[in-house]
Amino acid sequence: MQKPLKPFHKFIGFLSGLAAVLTILIVYFNAAGLILKALAFTLSVVFIVWGVYHVPILIAGITKIREAEGNRRLNPLDAPFLTIIIPAYHEPWVIHRAVNIALNKLVYPKDKKEIVVVTEDEETALSVLPLSMENPKHVKVLLRNSPRRIKTKPAALDDVIHLTKGEIIAIFDAEDMPERNVLTKVIPLFENPQVGAVQGILRMSNPGDSWVSKMMSIEYASWFRIMLWGRNRLGLFTPLGGTCCFLRREALRTCGLWDSFNLTEDLEVSVRLAFAGYEIRLAEVRSWEEAPINVRRWLRQRSRWMRGYLQTFLQYWRLSLGALRRLGLRLSLSMFFGLVTPFVMMIVPLSYFLTVLWFITDFFRVWMPGLMTSVFPPWAIVPFLFNFIFYTGTVVGVLLETKKYSDIPWLTLLFIPYMLLHIMGVLYAGWQHLTKPVFWAKTEHYGLGARGLLNLKAKKPL
Repeated sequence: MQKPLKPFHKFIGFLSGLAAVLTILIVYFNAAGLILKALAFTLSVVFIVWGVYHVPILIAGITKIREAEGNRRLNPLDAPFLTIIIPAYHEPWVIHRAVNIALNKLVYPKDKKEIVVVTEDEETALSVLPLSMENPKHVKVLLRNSPRRIKTKPAALDDVIHLTKGEIIAIFDAEDMPERNVLTKVIPLFENPQVGAVQGILRMSNPGDSWVSKMMSIEYASWFRIMLWGRNRLGLFTPLGGTCCFLRREALRTCGLWDSFNLTEDLEVSVRLAFAGYEIRLAEVRSWEEAPINVRRWLRQRSRWMRGYLQTFLQYWRLSLGALRRLGLRLSLSMFFGLVTPFVMMIVPLSYFLTVLWFITDFFRVWMPGLMTSVFPPWAIVPFLFNFIFYTGTVVGVLLETKKYSDIPWLTLLFIPYMLLHIMGVLYAGWQHLTKPVFWAKTEHYGLGARGLLNLKAKKPL
């Protein structure tokens, strides 16, 4: 008996069929030239606008990240009570390490912090139980076992937040290994009452495990150190990153906590924080997490993120453009540009299709010579040049953040294949959004790359 096709295989078949239909329409209809010209013109305009928007962000991102106002040191007597939430699902291999770091490694007054693990499986809960029994006032475990529970990370956060008492809520994933002075650097930023959340810089703990983890490490260096800081410095919409993020409890209550059905709860709550009038800051603190080591795991994780972006865009794009007076032009437009990212990535294959068609028909002239003549406007080369600018920005991110010059050949070799992988991920996310109900695609973690990171030095303890 023949096995049914998996969703991903169906998705590939759908793309192949779409490409075939598009080819037939272009080749066998008299309006092929007009269709191609309109498509090339539209794509060129979209990508030029997209590139022009991101160039100032790249330039601003090269500057040094600001410390807390006045570079104030945290006074232990004035430190607010802090809750560290660690949502975990089938993480018995890493959860004990995460709780141990939060309890014993992070520099902060011990009587002013609590660690709460929220999970849905007994194995993870049992892994934390010894630490909880030894430190009952500081380590707590919430086991969600209701048959009617929503099995997503934001739903777990919504459930556990009511059982915590911290003025500041810190969220770390189960595999995270933050540097020891992360709290003493972040908390002073909340002295400004307008600051609703703070995001730290994420790094990969296992870049040497595969080419996928290597490229994700390079991508994170560029995104958090250059792109996210550039947005923050220019006063543009700056989304949270899901982990190593810190939120003011009052701000969370004001914006209504998390959306239990959103697959990028960090992005969605960032939007509502902005609408509520709160600022999101980027802090120069770091936390190391585990990258997927193969394409299957990477696609599973990335398609979940991109589907969350799609959810958030469809929910808020009208509000982002309609709130010009409330948010201001700069914040409103930057929020729209941030949310529309998946749709821009979805049309990238069309530009690749036109480029390949030009090579076949006009450059090599092996099929329908002259079909693409005069299709591309003269300034269509500009979006192509933006690729070199973005490549340069990624290189700068590597040099500033990881300082691993050996990563640059990897980036040069795998830049285009990794971009193609991104496009596959966002198209797969679109397919899932149209054909499947909301579900949380779990990313497996095994504690890879932890050696040498657990003893990160800090300044004098409080």
